[in-house]
Formats: sequence, C-alpha cells, structure tokens
Amino acid sequence: MKLTCEPQDGDLLVPADAAALARNSSLTRRIATVAYPFKCCVVCGLQLEAGLQAAHLDQRPLNNEPDNLAWMCVTHHTMLDLGLYPVEAIKMMRNHWQVTEGVPDNSLRMKNAGPKSAATRRRNLQGSNPQEDLQGFNALPPV
Repeated sequence: MKLTCEPQDGDLLVPADAAALARNSSLTRRIATVAYPFKCCVVCGLQLEAGLQAAHLDQRPLNNEPDNLAWMCVTHHTMLDLGLYPVEAIKMMRNHWQVTEGVPDNSLRMKNAGPKSAATRRRNLQGSNPQEDLQGFNALPPV
C-alpha cells in the first residue's frame, strides 16, 4: 500500500484554518436569545434552558442569521437534522411561541363551553329535563 498526501476519492478535505471555521455556539446562542427571547423548544414547548439548543434550520453552523435559528430540545433538534420536520413548519411554530410566550389560547377549543356547562350544572342541581335547559341553544341537535 502506497501512502500519499494527495486526496483520494472519499477523503474529507479540511481547510488549513479549520479552527477559524469551527462553529461558535456561544455566539449562536446570543443571537438566538436576542432574536427569540422566549426560550422553549419550538416543537414540544420544553422551557428548561439547560435542555435547549440553538438549531440551525439550514444545518449550516456558520449561518447565524436570526431567521435561520430556532430553540429546540435535543430530541427535536436531531429530528430536524434528520429531515423529519419541514423548515417552514419550524419557523411557524417558532413565531407562535414568541407571540404566546407559553400561554395557551383556548378560545377556539372552548367555543360554547360556557352555555353548555351552565346548562349541565342547572340540570344536575335541579334534576330537570335537558331539553328545557337548552331551549334556544342551537348548538345541540334535537333528540
């Protein structure tokens, strides 16, 4: 076997100043903190700062543009790197967390919950007919 210094097929070429090109995770975290002050995993909502990483959405560690960064837990960062999440979905979730800051908005899920629960409470307290309690309330189909 002949040893050479010439690159062979499949060799990884490393620039002479590889240390200068190494990722700077502290810089990345500072940029992400300024751009996205509410820190949580954009997928699962984990807010434990020690478990969060500043993920590069394009998987290029030298691209520290704020639009290319998102806070992610280790599990979801790995899944992003494996291509299991579309980048646009991550960006949408990232923006959602920055707006809501972890406070859930149940307005759509709780639609009509007030009148229904009030009718149920009256029915349970009085033992009355449910159709009478819901008279004029058109959310339920007639029985």
